[in-house]
Amino acid sequence: MNIREETYHMTEKEMVRLRVAEKLLEGQMKIEEAARILNISTRQVIRIKGRVKRFGPGAVVHGNKDRKPANATDDNVMNLVIELKRNNYEKANFTHFAELISENEKIGLSQPTVHRILTKAGIKSPKKKKKKRMYHYRKRMDCPGAMVQLDASPYFWLDDKELNLHGAIDDATSNVLGLYMCSQECLKGYFEVTRQMIKNAGIPLSTYNDRHTILVSPKKTKLSIEDQLAGKSEPYTQFSAAMDKLGINMIAAHSPQAKGRIERLWGTLQDRLKVEFMLNGIKDIDSANEFMKGYIKKFVTIQPYTQVNNILTSNNNQFLELLY
Repeated sequence: MNIREETYHMTEKEMVRLRVAEKLLEGQMKIEEAARILNISTRQVIRIKGRVKRFGPGAVVHGNKDRKPANATDDNVMNLVIELKRNNYEKANFTHFAELISENEKIGLSQPTVHRILTKAGIKSPKKKKKKRMYHYRKRMDCPGAMVQLDASPYFWLDDKELNLHGAIDDATSNVLGLYMCSQECLKGYFEVTRQMIKNAGIPLSTYNDRHTILVSPKKTKLSIEDQLAGKSEPYTQFSAAMDKLGINMIAAHSPQAKGRIERLWGTLQDRLKVEFMLNGIKDIDSANEFMKGYIKKFVTIQPYTQVNNILTSNNNQFLELLY
């Protein structure tokens, strides 16, 4: 007589259920006691007892065990994702890569799924680990347009040549209001970013920027009586003079950490924008500035703020001309 033996790979929970069911079938335990031990209802205990009696020990094993989920990612798709990451998007971090394959390859996988596929394949994200924050974040402004952070970031944006990307970001919403690249940090770059900001969103109440001599005068000359009566605290630069005529109050930060919003923006753009330039075949400053006119829309999550100065609505060009 042939005796068929079957091996079941059970979890600890399933083994406990099997032992309890066997004691029930042997009459060594009551239904109520089994329900307390397993922390389930008496109805469930009766169902487990019946299934073990009918189908044997394998009845306590979950029916979906070792079965591929219906919503599991297809193997061909996973292999394609791995191939694209290694060959086409090697420099992109995992989050950026998930967005790129959704836009360019029409592969709609969530970022956690992409991360899981790539990690299992032994691929590491090129994005640096976040440093521990050793200081408190300054609270955001409550109102969009109350403050805009200005700065420029020197980086190897195109090939191996260091260039400067000028930018403006709204403190309350983190909307990117302007991006413009130049070979050096310069007045033209800040004027162009300000022009984009006013054209796309309006005039802010204030700017928060570093103490670069383009923005803050290094001169400590004594102000005239007229300037003192007007409430001026230091000499103007060409840029700060234009901001004064626009009614924008310039606030000088004492450290890069104080301008945390735009410093984090530079980290994001340095990680992503260079990849975007490579994918779109951009190799010169003019092409980069043209590309960023559309790219900037990805960083506008809230509609531009309403102009705080009524006079701007009557004649926009009058204010824009002050920048040139």
